[in-house]
Amino acid sequence: MGKLDLNRYLPEAKGNPVAIFQDTKPLALDWLDFFDLTGKVSVGELAVGRFRINNVSSDVRINPHELELDQMSADIYEGRLQGDALLSRRDTPHLQLKQTLKGMNIRPLLVDLFNFNRLDGKGNGQVDVNADGKSFAELRNALTGSVQMSLNKGALNGIDLVAALKNLLRRN
Repeated sequence: MGKLDLNRYLPEAKGNPVAIFQDTKPLALDWLDFFDLTGKVSVGELAVGRFRINNVSSDVRINPHELELDQMSADIYEGRLQGDALLSRRDTPHLQLKQTLKGMNIRPLLVDLFNFNRLDGKGNGQVDVNADGKSFAELRNALTGSVQMSLNKGALNGIDLVAALKNLLRRN
């Protein structure tokens, strides 16, 4: 499919889309009731909140209880993503992500997911996280697991390192 905007299936938002993991509206997973399929999917552009990925390809298994994406690959923020994702429909929904990211622009990713803009650069990463929550914000607050990241030409914005070093040197 050319474009899939999942915002259409989430509770209606007022105003501009928010960073996905800032959204406190309850996750609506009743749309899973209409699916029982296994196959492959390709999407030119996938949108959730402000988050956008392109050229998505994955093996998919979807039924009323869960959505599983295996061997997923996509172009993401000028880089490449590969891995697996699982969203289980429970009393409290469960999310599991195992992803490898290569050559992505870290700042727009962090802004679109967490509304965090202080880190910049091109990077690689490994994500292996789990979370339980009834909204994206609850999922964010319940994240457990590991995240490894490396940045090339990275920058930490909003901190005056020169002033911090001068103050450190004055104290000694």
